[in-house]
Amino acid sequence: MASVSFGCAVDDAALGERIFQDGLGSDGRVAYEQGPSWLRHSASGCAACHGRDGEGRTVRAGAVVGSAPPLTAAALAARGYDEASLLAAITTGVDPLGRPLNTYMPRWHFTQREARALLHYLEHL
Repeated sequence: MASVSFGCAVDDAALGERIFQDGLGSDGRVAYEQGPSWLRHSASGCAACHGRDGEGRTVRAGAVVGSAPPLTAAALAARGYDEASLLAAITTGVDPLGRPLNTYMPRWHFTQREARALLHYLEHL
């Protein structure tokens, strides 16, 4: 992933940040389904669990405590992600080896523009 470059217009860069930070797609709506209900009600994005800087963190939701991994380009590349496998993880909940991700990971729905914008944003964390 670190060697991949996702070209992106200025408006799309802002869209990528909005998806990551707030979970809102280009239409201003929450762009995912499946995942913890508190996330949907708080209109939070990736940053709610992975940190505003994408460095990962411990997440507490009631009695549940978990770890959200870092999403920086270097961290994703080290875990075997490329553009296609990262998009699969985000939308279908499987890692590069085809293993299911934790059910707390939301399944996002994106237009091509939204996907490109988010990938571009992640590349620059």
